This record gives sequence, C-alpha cells and structure tokens, in this order.
Amino acid sequence: MGSPISASYASAKGAVHSWTRSAAKAWGQYGITVNAVDPSVETPGTQRFRDYVGEEVAEARKKRVSQLRPVASSLGTDMHGDPVQDLGSVLVFLASSGSRFVSGQILAVSGGLLLLGA
Repeated sequence: MGSPISASYASAKGAVHSWTRSAAKAWGQYGITVNAVDPSVETPGTQRFRDYVGEEVAEARKKRVSQLRPVASSLGTDMHGDPVQDLGSVLVFLASSGSRFVSGQILAVSGGLLLLGA
C-alpha cells in the first residue's frame, strides 16, 4: 500500500518483490527457491512511526486499517499481527521441505490487508 509519507519505504519494498521473482527464476534451475514475506506485524518500527506522526494521526490510521483488515477483529487485534504467533509459523514453513515447490512468491502475512497479486 502506498503512503504519501513513505515513498522511499514503498520503493524499497517494491524492489524486494521484483528481486524475489527475478532471483527465483534465475536460481530455480539449481534447486534454490526464493520467496519473500510481506508481514504486517508489530515491530519497534511501527511504534516509531506512531511517535513520528503523532497520536491523532496514528489513531485515525489505526481505525482505517482495522476496517480494511478482514481477519483482525476475529483474532482480537485491531492493527498489527504478533511477530511470533502470526509470522513465526510461516517462516518455519518456508524453511522446511514442505515449501520445496514454492518459489517466486511474496507471502502476505497481514490478516487480509495486503492482497498481493489480486
């Protein structure tokens, strides 16, 4: 999702997505899978963002985002997922042999906020 105050962040994220797909095509012949995870989880950076924009803007954004995230309310969260509970098992899967046929994908772990490829 774009944001008027985070163009550099969005550009870097787009570059990672493009690199993931290109590397997957280049290295697949060697049995190397390449995937990216696009998480929406609570981090120190999300707190710095809230501090940067201020309480009023942060609360308005929280309300808007929670309305866009289909799974959030059913999980008892209104903003970001939990890094361990919501992201950890996805990373374990990607590191396991169970993901041997998954390559070139950007997995959105966002409670439905990011619908990549849609």
